[in-house]
Amino acid sequence: MSIKPDIQWIKGIKEKKNPTIKLTRSRKGKTGTATFILENPIVFDLLKKGVENIEDLITGVYLTDEEGVLFTKEVVMAFEKGKPEKIQAVFIIQNSNSWDRFMRFMERYRENFGLVFISGCVGFDE
Repeated sequence: MSIKPDIQWIKGIKEKKNPTIKLTRSRKGKTGTATFILENPIVFDLLKKGVENIEDLITGVYLTDEEGVLFTKEVVMAFEKGKPEKIQAVFIIQNSNSWDRFMRFMERYRENFGLVFISGCVGFDE
């Protein structure tokens, strides 16, 4: 039985909305970043249920699939008028093995949710 890929801002609570994901990669392809941005994630609904200090509950982001869990603590929330509006996480990818592992997660996530990859490749005119 394979585990369906998911994103969790709080361990055990699966995100139902799909974030915008921006990737960067070094010229040599060994390092990079993956930035996840999501407006009004499901965990913000906890505030409506009376949970206070949600920022204390969000200790990172967990990407879970059949290979295991990818995790980062690099998470920030944006507030407007005292209420959380969006959440952002940054994965620092430090080598080609980590990049390959991240991309395997993304491929499973993409397939599971029927998402499309749009390249934002920028070139330089000479």
